[in-house]
Amino acid sequence: MPKVWLIRADGGEQAPPCIAGGYIGIGWNELGTLEGVTDREGIRARYEQSEYGGGSSAGSDIGNIARFALEVQPGDWVLTPSADSQLLHSGPVTSRYYYSDDWEYEAAPHKSRFAHRVNVDWQADLLHR
Repeated sequence: MPKVWLIRADGGEQAPPCIAGGYIGIGWNELGTLEGVTDREGIRARYEQSEYGGGSSAGSDIGNIARFALEVQPGDWVLTPSADSQLLHSGPVTSRYYYSDDWEYEAAPHKSRFAHRVNVDWQADLLHR
């Protein structure tokens, strides 16, 4: 049965480039690609070796990364908030996880800050929160 995932896209700030690009993504870019990582422990090892290190948010971060890279599947649905309203974008996931080199740290209207991605067929109609 398909799942529905709420992926916040920095509270909607990064929604416009994601919608325009036909994907949704998450941060933690410095981990590099997670393609080939098959479990949460592999993500934990990569996380602990990165600049993110341990820290108080490590467990939550690792869980979020693992769910995105390992559990979000084609056919699932994604919801993400719109940048400037009480509306949600929605669409079915159309690809497995991938890592993209097409991202920028600085806010840009045409590029997202997210390297970890799945493709989404965003629907034209927005949902009310």
